[in-house]
Amino acid sequence: MGVLENKRMELSLFSAGGLTQNNTMKLQGDINGRKVLILIDSGASPNFVSAQFDIIGINGRRYPPYCVRLGDGHKKQTQGCCKGVELNLEDHVVKKTFFLFELGGVDVILGVEWLASLGEVKVNWNTLTMSFNVARKVVHILGDPTLTKRIVTPQALLKETEIEAVSLVWELGLTSHEEEEGGEKIVSQAAGGIGGGFAGT
Repeated sequence: MGVLENKRMELSLFSAGGLTQNNTMKLQGDINGRKVLILIDSGASPNFVSAQFDIIGINGRRYPPYCVRLGDGHKKQTQGCCKGVELNLEDHVVKKTFFLFELGGVDVILGVEWLASLGEVKVNWNTLTMSFNVARKVVHILGDPTLTKRIVTPQALLKETEIEAVSLVWELGLTSHEEEEGGEKIVSQAAGGIGGGFAGT
């Protein structure tokens, strides 16, 4: 069975690894009563489900694999697909086709294919909220900020190192007082340097 490439599939390498980006949000849901971690990603083309996730009662191995283009230009294959999967998002049920794919950090990715089927969608990625209408009823989806996992850039690491260095200089600039038997010892250190003086009484 050959690999199909006529269906365009794209997925960010960060999303495949379960990392949160500016156009994504995470929340909890369930499939057949089993809890799953969901990533809503406006940059992913179809919907994905982890190939390691055992979907009870749904056989996803009968379909030929497709090529998925990742953000770094590499391609990986899907491992089949599951049709008619019912995913519960709070009070809303998503019934879609999900492609089995090797994911890390999340169980399910809802992509543009699902978002486009909703019609008009109001979303705020900063507050992790989105709303849309289904059968004249407004559905509200709220992401969970505690599930956010972002990639640490070299710039962020450099900034953190600078903060730690300033904190260290501040600590070294403090004056400590130690009491000894028969007198008092004072150790003074100038702010910004390690050297200091000693005086005893």
